[in-house]
Amino acid sequence: MPLIYLLTGEDSFLINRKIESLKKQYKDYEYIPFDLTESPLENVLEALDTFDLWMTSKLVVASNAQFLTAEGKKEISLDQLEKYIDHPNPSNILVLTCNKLDERKKIVKKLLKVSEHPTLEVNPKTLVTEALEDYEITPSDRMYLINRCGNNYEKLVHECEKLKLYCYDQKKITQKDIEEVVSPWLDDNIFDLVDAIVNRKKEKSYQIYQELLSHNEEPLKILVLVANQFHLLYQVKVWHNEGKKENEIASLLKVHPYRVKLALEKERGYLEKELLDIITELADLDEAIKQGTTYQNIGFELFLLNR
Repeated sequence: MPLIYLLTGEDSFLINRKIESLKKQYKDYEYIPFDLTESPLENVLEALDTFDLWMTSKLVVASNAQFLTAEGKKEISLDQLEKYIDHPNPSNILVLTCNKLDERKKIVKKLLKVSEHPTLEVNPKTLVTEALEDYEITPSDRMYLINRCGNNYEKLVHECEKLKLYCYDQKKITQKDIEEVVSPWLDDNIFDLVDAIVNRKKEKSYQIYQELLSHNEEPLKILVLVANQFHLLYQVKVWHNEGKKENEIASLLKVHPYRVKLALEKERGYLEKELLDIITELADLDEAIKQGTTYQNIGFELFLLNR
């Protein structure tokens, strides 16, 4: 039985899902959570080393262990944690979570040698099937639901719960129900915006932009998302020109295949140099906004009008 687990990744849903799985696996253990942005590491180690009257085993989860990342504070002392790693309490289990490991760090190298470091992944089809267990939904409609939620698993589960309530009487979910209940993922709107920019439809791109603003999306956030999509278009174009297939590109870029499929449809409108020019223009605009030399709303509107 592993005494230390190391859970890493940008997707908090997958990390929380694994924690829930561990809680079920060790259901007789006392569950003690810590958020290391609020609690010191010493409190975690104290909980692990303290024996109570009834000798209850503990599942101690320490979230946001940023000292394991490149952004972590250097002044934090890890001596006690290193000693604990060498001699963990056999009655207790420690779970550390963070977004991305800095494998150059001594503490990370040590943890990777002794801890269980599972790959956190989930099949979205399985996720929907489990969430809609008692409901009828066709494979094509299930895929439509997944695509509408993008690669956001937390949103996918949440939207399944909404659909179950909406379709409670008939216990059957159709594409029409999904369109009625599930609001498009922000990236879908961003893809529509990028699509309008790619096709030089200034009026449509401005309309989509204003709609995003009406939903309280920040201009700078929209700018960054658009820049990310153009960067994705550029990467997909490069790999596609080298003869890579759709699934291969998705695997190389670690993105949902649906995003690659959409990108392949759009990248044909540009040469590689044109995409690089747009990425550079957006990066310069982002820097100008952050330095206060231009207003974010006006700057991005001018970008749309000049495409």
